[in-house]
Amino acid sequence: MRKIIGFRIEIKPWQIERRAKKAGLNLKEEGFSPEAVEALITKARQSVVPAVLYDTFPGATPELSKLSPLPGLAFSLILATAGDPLHRFVETLRGEGPAMGTVASLIEDAALDEVLRFTTGLIAEDAGREACALSPLSPLADEESLRAVLSKLDGSKISVSLTGGRLQPRPSRAASLAWISKSKAKGKTS
Repeated sequence: MRKIIGFRIEIKPWQIERRAKKAGLNLKEEGFSPEAVEALITKARQSVVPAVLYDTFPGATPELSKLSPLPGLAFSLILATAGDPLHRFVETLRGEGPAMGTVASLIEDAALDEVLRFTTGLIAEDAGREACALSPLSPLADEESLRAVLSKLDGSKISVSLTGGRLQPRPSRAASLAWISKSKAKGKTS
């Protein structure tokens, strides 16, 4: 199992603008100039404490096979968080009104996606050395799966726990990736 804490992630204004557009929120109409969005991102960056645990298991691991998104040679489990300080920062912003709360949630989601992107990149390097490709990232959200991930990866090492069926602190996520032989990924049989 690998544990990485405190690595650098980037949250870009275009990520927030794209997410806002997708959510149907017009940032300019809500009073969020590009400078205001950048200022919020800068404050959020100071609150982000990224941490991740991940490990790779053989595809035939019976007690964990239900967590694999696809049958394959192996699969990786990921437990990621952007940290409790970011959660507190976002909660403070939510108290400033619905539009600010929405923007704060978008920043929180972007930070967590960057933590997962960083981790997926590391796993992709490992998979490449084994002549494997990765499946798309598959989020794990049901309580049974979350308990299994927390148990197998020992979420306490990065201060992630399960409360009321949700991972805490709130900017946390569990996911899995299947390792697929590159020859099979290209439609060939091995």
